[in-house]
Amino acid sequence: MIKSIKGGKAWPHQNFIFDQPIEALTAPKSLAITLWHGGRAIVAKGDQLKANAQVGFDNTGLPVFTGLAGRVTGVADFPDLVARPRNFDFPRTTVFIETEPEQPAREPVFEPCPRFWKLSKTELADRVFKAGVADLRNDELEKLLIFDGLDLEPPLSTNVRLLKERPEQLIEGMRIVMQIHGSTRARLVLSSRMKALNADLKSLLASAVNISIEKVEPKYPQQNGKLIRQTVYGSQSAAIYGMEALLNVRQAVVLGQPLATKFCTLCDDTKGQKRLAEVYIGASAAETLNLRPQDYSSLKLISGGLLSGTCHYSIQLPVDRKTAGLMFYRNQAPRENHPCINCGQCLSICPAGLAPARIFPLVRDGQNQELARQKPENCLECGLCTFICPSGLLLSHQIKVGKMILEGKL
Repeated sequence: MIKSIKGGKAWPHQNFIFDQPIEALTAPKSLAITLWHGGRAIVAKGDQLKANAQVGFDNTGLPVFTGLAGRVTGVADFPDLVARPRNFDFPRTTVFIETEPEQPAREPVFEPCPRFWKLSKTELADRVFKAGVADLRNDELEKLLIFDGLDLEPPLSTNVRLLKERPEQLIEGMRIVMQIHGSTRARLVLSSRMKALNADLKSLLASAVNISIEKVEPKYPQQNGKLIRQTVYGSQSAAIYGMEALLNVRQAVVLGQPLATKFCTLCDDTKGQKRLAEVYIGASAAETLNLRPQDYSSLKLISGGLLSGTCHYSIQLPVDRKTAGLMFYRNQAPRENHPCINCGQCLSICPAGLAPARIFPLVRDGQNQELARQKPENCLECGLCTFICPSGLLLSHQIKVGKMILEGKL
């Protein structure tokens, strides 16, 4: 049975980049590896680093590595962070590295363990942590697992592409994660539209114990954690892993490689280019997209997808472990804001069942008591209401503001 969600939207195949192979980009001239608030560097200016050297810890305590050899030119706050609340600031610790022109091969940091099934749960979890992938050193991990093979927000396309290019490696990653969780059941969630991919993976999974395929209607934002859990397991709790996370787990255990690269969807509207690439963490958007200083009144840089992504105002924005996409677009003419015409489109498309057109004036007029009754905290921040609104109202943004008001942040 093909499952679906209330509301949402399905985009045509051509809005994605499923048919292009993932490229390996050349090494950038410099890296800015972010540790941010609560992170800690273990290197200093002038240090010479080998590829795969550890440079510090992030704000959760995970080790952080550089994928390229080079010299540390500084450990300081990142200078180009612009979107932060008024009268509030925090350390933005960043390790700046000038990379070497000739890069050696990335040697394993840990002993490769191709026979991973011989390792204990504790040994596997410890390896995944030390490689900077995730902290799974917990005796109470979820027993039900969801492997997210969906790409539903245009133009993000790496989950599907990794499934096409590296299915055997991903299945190894699934088996390792199941061993760590002590999992009894796992579901690989795929779009019902990907019929050939479904057939190929069904054949490969025939010998995999307790991993089955769950087909869903490809409606954004089905990948949201709350929605995908409800779709697959109903009210039961489950852990979710994307394809890249599975590959990172597999590389840490089987190959002994730490996390140092990120799979990204790259778009440059000014050149008409769309591609998928494996990018070194710390590489700037400028080098990754080959950008030059531009007039930012007519151009914008987006990190993430087109609906849920964040606009940035510096092409020096570095790629980090959460960067799903980098997109450089021409600013369209501003949408004219007209009064709400009560068409109901935002209500019908909202997967959370909210009434965005009702919330909009409540936030604007400061009617906080009625606003609380509308439960804006349930918003998934998918952006569909803004996308669909014929009056050009920034509904999604207004709901975010409403949430912040009720939380006492504004």
